Parts: sequence; C-alpha cells; structure tokens
Amino acid sequence: MTDNTTKTNGPTIRTETMAQLLLSQGHWQQARQVYQEIYGQEPKKYAHMREILAEIDREYTAKQPDAPDQTSIIKAQIDYLNTFLKQIKEES
Repeated sequence: MTDNTTKTNGPTIRTETMAQLLLSQGHWQQARQVYQEIYGQEPKKYAHMREILAEIDREYTAKQPDAPDQTSIIKAQIDYLNTFLKQIKEES
C-alpha cells in the first residue's frame, strides 16, 4: 500500500508545484486546468480542491478587468493552496 501511495503522490506533488508556479506567474487558467486534471478523478477525496478552483475562478473573473494588483491575489491563492496541500499530507 505504501508503494502505491508513493507512486501516486510523487507525480501529483510535482504537478501541484507546476500549478503553483503557473499561478505565481499569473497563468491562472492553465493552473486551473492542471488542478482539474489532478483532482477531477477523485471528487469525494478532493472536493475541497474543487472549491479552490471555484474560488480561483471567482477571484480572477471578478477582478481581472480592472485589477491593478494581481500579485496580492496570486500570493493569497498560493498561500491558500499551500495550506490545503499541508492538510492533505497530514491526512495521508
């Protein structure tokens, strides 16, 4: 069981890092797609991650047209995602 978890989590963690990097560079649509690909297969276990995707959508679509300070939005999203990822790791 441990080997299976390790094989599953390794690529997932790297992919999460890629999504966070995309967010930090302002590529929120691509980051959202990465998260959907990772967590869309397990909606019960990762329902909270889907909430994060919805929040990303709300934040960016609401503020994108006239948002002078994208950096603070991106930092807040990354902090939120990092907190969630820590919770997942603790539960595993």
